[in-house]
Amino acid sequence: FTLIYGFATLWSVSVTRAIMLMYIMILANVLDRRYDLLTAAALVAGAFALKNPYIIFGASFQMSCLAVCSISFFTPIFERILPASIAGAAAVQFGMLPYMIYSFNGISVAGVLINVPVVYIISILVPAGVTGYFVFLISQSIMPMISFILDALSKLTLFINHLFASCNLLYITLPSMKLGTLLMIY
Repeated sequence: FTLIYGFATLWSVSVTRAIMLMYIMILANVLDRRYDLLTAAALVAGAFALKNPYIIFGASFQMSCLAVCSISFFTPIFERILPASIAGAAAVQFGMLPYMIYSFNGISVAGVLINVPVVYIISILVPAGVTGYFVFLISQSIMPMISFILDALSKLTLFINHLFASCNLLYITLPSMKLGTLLMIY
């Protein structure tokens, strides 16, 4: 399933990173070894850099690595004040704020607000889509219930994204900080 998902998403950096981290975690369990998220993330980042050294300059690589680090460092802190289901998403948003300001000269409040519900919707949409794909391969048609779920969740996700994207009031423009300042924050 993960390989099919990887091919379906054209092996984007974040998907490849997530799949590799999952495989490392499975391998650690099989070998009865302790899994450490930061060590695994460093191994994956090193593999990316060995394959293509210029990838370290790409925003997708930087944001993907930063998301994993944010989850590792900030989720335990946020779990003290937020439900565990929201803490991870909040940790990622918090950890990405300085980078977003540096790279994009602002932050989207809408992005912070819609991230949690969209993640929940996507967590239903992706398995339903994979199920629909396999049903289609077997029977050359998609069951009406799966088709209805895929259609409804896709439309809901697009509606939420368009609603918040059209509201420019929820974007705060900020001056970009110097690279040294960003490095000191992190």
